[in-house]
Amino acid sequence: MVPSLAYNAPETEQFCYDYQLLVKSDIPFLFVEEAVAKYMYESGKRHFRVPAILTKYNKDLFFVFDIDPEYAPKSIIYRYNRVTTKDIVLRRYEPIEGVSSFKQPPMSQIQDAIKDL
Repeated sequence: MVPSLAYNAPETEQFCYDYQLLVKSDIPFLFVEEAVAKYMYESGKRHFRVPAILTKYNKDLFFVFDIDPEYAPKSIIYRYNRVTTKDIVLRRYEPIEGVSSFKQPPMSQIQDAIKDL
């Protein structure tokens, strides 16, 4: 079985955007996608951590995914859900009535979470 992120899905597009926005990396995103899916599958986790030294917030970030139940257990398809620090959800993907949307907490909460920078 080859695990993967949801192909051509708005959740994956948002993950790409958030990853490039929040993480300092020169690695092409295609390689990131493959490595993330493989890591989560092999570890049995639905998230991965980016250490603070590699993030633009200088805090550990956790990118959290859901497993698409439509394809399980024959295939493992991960759908991006949110990115968090240990203290706060920075961004959360929430589809509304079949329309893709992405909600962000109030800026004051984000500023409180990163005030130690």
